[in-house]
Amino acid sequence: RLYLGCISARSRSRTSEGEEGERGDHFELAHDAHVPLLADESQMTDERIKVLFMRSGAFDRPEGITTAQDALFERFRRKYGGLLPEGYLGAAGGLNEKQRELLCALQHGSVRTIRALMHELDWNFVYPPATKLPSGETVDEGWCRSPLALLVRPDEGNLTPFMPGVARAERLALIEEALASGCADPNYPKWYWSNPAVHASFEGDVDALALLHTHGCDLEQRIEWLLQPRPRFSLVHAAAFNGNIKILEHLRTRVQPSTFTDVDADGSNALHTLLESSRDLPTAELLLRCSLNGFAKNYQGRSPLSMAIEVLPELAAKLLVTKSRFEYRWWGADLYRYSFDGIVLPCTPEGRAMPVVDAAGRNTTIEALIVRHNRKELLTLPLMVALIERKWQWFASSVYQRRVRLYVLMCIGTFVASAATDGSAEFALGGLLGGGCWAAFVVQLVGEITSSGPAAYLQSARVQAEWQFRNLLNAIDLAHLTVVPVVPLAKLLVGAGLLAPSIESQLAPLASALQITLALRGLQYISLYRSLGPLLVTVVSMLSDILSFVGVYVFVLLGFANAFLLLSAGDMSYADIIETQLLWLLGSIDFQFFDQFSTTSLLRSVALTLFWTYTSLSVFIMLNLLIAIFNSTYERVDVDREAEWLWLRLEAMLDFEADTTVPGLDEYYTQLVELNNKRSVNRVQALTDL
Repeated sequence: RLYLGCISARSRSRTSEGEEGERGDHFELAHDAHVPLLADESQMTDERIKVLFMRSGAFDRPEGITTAQDALFERFRRKYGGLLPEGYLGAAGGLNEKQRELLCALQHGSVRTIRALMHELDWNFVYPPATKLPSGETVDEGWCRSPLALLVRPDEGNLTPFMPGVARAERLALIEEALASGCADPNYPKWYWSNPAVHASFEGDVDALALLHTHGCDLEQRIEWLLQPRPRFSLVHAAAFNGNIKILEHLRTRVQPSTFTDVDADGSNALHTLLESSRDLPTAELLLRCSLNGFAKNYQGRSPLSMAIEVLPELAAKLLVTKSRFEYRWWGADLYRYSFDGIVLPCTPEGRAMPVVDAAGRNTTIEALIVRHNRKELLTLPLMVALIERKWQWFASSVYQRRVRLYVLMCIGTFVASAATDGSAEFALGGLLGGGCWAAFVVQLVGEITSSGPAAYLQSARVQAEWQFRNLLNAIDLAHLTVVPVVPLAKLLVGAGLLAPSIESQLAPLASALQITLALRGLQYISLYRSLGPLLVTVVSMLSDILSFVGVYVFVLLGFANAFLLLSAGDMSYADIIETQLLWLLGSIDFQFFDQFSTTSLLRSVALTLFWTYTSLSVFIMLNLLIAIFNSTYERVDVDREAEWLWLRLEAMLDFEADTTVPGLDEYYTQLVELNNKRSVNRVQALTDL
């Protein structure tokens, strides 16, 4: 249980040491008794603040920021009012004359007044939310902070800054004088997120934090961050939030190691916090050197590794590297020691891969995150190669071979049934073959749906991710499940006299298109070959390049088509002009086209000028640019061909794994548990195509 009464022995307080210690015991005992009494009210406040945080554009203007700070302060005051001494956060009746005078001095940077008030006023109070006048004007805005906190961080974001025109050295001198005079406690207000040390850590101000520490600031203090349930957020978390590596280096030699490794009230260590906010790689590397766990999940089910895969793949690579260690060369092979903890292990009670939660709150796995976010560079790391190799050997290879056989037989049967004469033996054989294989795929899909329920299946992370990233292939699969039996069934009904013979000719275009889509879908299966997978990726990438090229080329095409149409005075159709221009692009140029502009020499000259301009733009510039793009695409894929192939294979295997009844799946996870933290031969160079 968190000791909420923890107060630094070095902190200056307005009460005696005996009173402070007595109050600390009271806070520890009273917290659990007091907070439940306010549970309903606190929950209502939290929901209101959540709505404010989620409002679109809420923090685009300063008013949104100050409104949020006001709400957080009121939440803190209601929650801890019974645990803190009366008047600890300031008088409930508002500001007195001296407090308002100090606020004005801070707002205008009046150094003389600030120094004078150090001896006339106790600075240990928090400025309450500003007063809004009927005119709409806001007065007494102090950001819900203490005077010392405003001195430590007077300029934040797009808010109107305090201490304008005051040099940094002068401001630091004021901080030191205030602390030395005893008017300001460096630990005040405790537990509150907006205290001086936290702001120094957020801002990366090492000098200010050093001054606070010199005068008794507890660098191991904990505060309640935003809507977290308890004060567990440390200065290490605050520094990581904005990637302030200098603050972390300063703290590293001045706090206990546990201060770096401890988690906040959401179960997040400083790596979680960094990946949620700053995503600064050098700071993350420092935290790793401080022994932070990059694989521990917080209470939301997210680990630094899973978050890094989504937003900082360079850190994910460093984390994965720590899970494999080269031992030595052994009989021509590399011997590694692998740890699968935090990646696949520990398994679920059902014996499947360890689940994590992504940024959208969906359950997934580390491997699925790598595929979903296209982190192909992670797959060539020894640990991931070992996982992919074992997954393929234990169950995926047999699933692949079975599905390929079914698909090939379905394609053959569909073609034979579509080409053969209805009523013939070939038609019957093709129909049985294609229909049987089609039924096997349908049974497999129905089994997946019924095992989890239709609604849960459609809303599952796997299905939604597939439709987001493989929507074309999924659309083709859905079309095949619907259309494959149509042609043979229609021919069967025609032979039985239940449909008119003209139906066959009407279905011929559908049958023709079906053969093309079946062949294209077959590419997904052959992509698992090492030699063909990267080539397929190259082709798909080039198709994407062509679509981008077409988006630019259309403007050129239509612009010149409009020009030729106006030049012909409506004697040519727009479709004919478009067709002619496309033929020019393919190198088929018929100069008889320009005979239509021979009424005057000027028209013909203008038409030829348009032709040569169009040809220069489309052929000499744009087509050559497209070829250059193709070359760069091929070179990029060729350089990463191993990663491309592994990515295609992992994507397919995750699809296979969705069927929990796959033979060998249980054995795969069982042997992973047995091999965990043990030596194993790495066969990255010996992986076969299949």
